[in-house]
Order: sequence, then structure tokens, then C-alpha cells
Amino acid sequence: MPPKAISTKPYADIARAGKPVAQRRRILGLLNGSGRALNRRQISKLTSIPINVVCWRVKGMLDSDLLQVVGEAKDEVTGHDAELLFPTSGKVRQLDLHLEIGI
Repeated sequence: MPPKAISTKPYADIARAGKPVAQRRRILGLLNGSGRALNRRQISKLTSIPINVVCWRVKGMLDSDLLQVVGEAKDEVTGHDAELLFPTSGKVRQLDLHLEIGI
């Protein structure tokens, strides 16, 4: 039996609605404005974006070299080490170009 086809329409609808772009802008704006590195949980708390969504957006920005991991610190909730994130030096100006083309 062939595998069931999966529709990409719901994902395309979300992307067209601009939510990922707006969320990436909020995350990067927070990191630029704070002047310090933050972990994913801190970003989630300060932006009111759910942690699972923050993780996806951060992954995309790390893969696009817009963010970098600058260290680790204990997460206040889990007690485990968490990556500290900060915009990549010299790459911040490229954000608008990346977001316009949907990266």
C-alpha cells in the first residue's frame, strides 16, 4: 500500500500569513535590544511565543547564520545547561533580506 499523501497546504497558509517572519523579527529584536545572550526559554518568556515555536524559529536562524551560540548556562526551570544565543556579528543587517525571501 502506498504511503498516505501529506498536504503541505496548512504549512503554506501559515507561512503566507507572515507569522514565522513576525516571530523571527520579534526574537531577533529582543536579542538585539537586550544586549545580552538569552536561552530559548528566556526568549519564549519575554516574547510570549510558545517554547516549541521559539525552538523552530531559533533553529532556522542558526541554520541561516543569523544567530550564534555564544555559551551555556543553567536553565532556571530544568537545571540543565541551555545554549545562550546572540545575533551573529555582521549578519544582523541581512535579516530583512533573509525574511523577504522566506528563509
